[in-house]
Amino acid sequence: MPPLKVLVITNAYPSEEKKYAGIFVKNQVEWLQHNSDFIIQVFALKRSFTGLLGSIKKYIMCYLRFLKQVRKHYDILHLHFLSPLIILPFVYKIFHPSAKVFLTMHGSDINNLENKLLIRLYRKLISCVDEIICVGRSMEESVNNKLHREVNYFLCAGINTDAIYSLHKPYDERDIDFLYVGSFYKVKGTDKLIEAFKMVNHDKMKIVFIGSGHFQDEIGELRRERNLSVQDDLTQDEINEYYNRSKFFIFPSRSEGFGLSLAEAMYCGTPGIISNLKQLKHQVTDGYNGYVCKQTTTSELAKIIVKALEMESDVWKLMSRNAMKEAQKYSIDSVGKTLKKMYERVGR
Repeated sequence: MPPLKVLVITNAYPSEEKKYAGIFVKNQVEWLQHNSDFIIQVFALKRSFTGLLGSIKKYIMCYLRFLKQVRKHYDILHLHFLSPLIILPFVYKIFHPSAKVFLTMHGSDINNLENKLLIRLYRKLISCVDEIICVGRSMEESVNNKLHREVNYFLCAGINTDAIYSLHKPYDERDIDFLYVGSFYKVKGTDKLIEAFKMVNHDKMKIVFIGSGHFQDEIGELRRERNLSVQDDLTQDEINEYYNRSKFFIFPSRSEGFGLSLAEAMYCGTPGIISNLKQLKHQVTDGYNGYVCKQTTTSELAKIIVKALEMESDVWKLMSRNAMKEAQKYSIDSVGKTLKKMYERVGR
């Protein structure tokens, strides 16, 4: 039997300007290339920093580039992120009706979809999709209500365990009290996190933010009041060092499909402190492998920060062990094996 031919389509993939955009898509592709006989190609939107007109031009050029792909034969097209790129598999299937189409939604693409015209358009275009994957169970209701479709699978992006792994550092060797990795946006709860840290006056507390975004200036102001550093544009290997140096990973997001950076931190034995989001509570159990901020107030988050600072090392050790245990199922090896079976079941 000839190997399956798969085309992965995505609007987020590493580029020169955005080296880690959609790195999890690349990780899945590389795992399948190394662990299957599939012939896999990637068709990615060329990412660059542009305004509205630049974005429109970028998509038009992408559509024109795709015309070459229409002439080729693929058994499976796998689109990552619900976006205007869904037009591509829709058109491809007109010419190749036997091809199977997968769509993976990653969270914000469906959770933040509110434009009624765009929703109606996506409902029509999604008719080309055979299998819908969501990275978290909390997304199911949005898919049902907005797109009038059922979710076929729940599968997270996967932790790249070649770069992310535990160094088994004990509590006393971890010099960072709280680590945040992600974008500095309101939807990520960055504003709430800044205010919570302002409320906790602890001389020895060390904080690290990794990322960038709208709250860059506010974080800069907080640096003058607290022992805080900001990092950006780090490799996965460098981020892994920070995961292993941290006692807690703090993630007060207001909306999330799946907390990949949270899973990575837990894989390194770093317990999580999360907001009261349904999806994140699939990853963190309060008092077992981290803490859940059950109220949405800044003062409640500040109380949990103080509680974490006062934790005894033996209690942290148990929580750390539980965090590692929970995160094992999110490894790229586990995710890749599941995805491979999905392709084989549908494509052959």
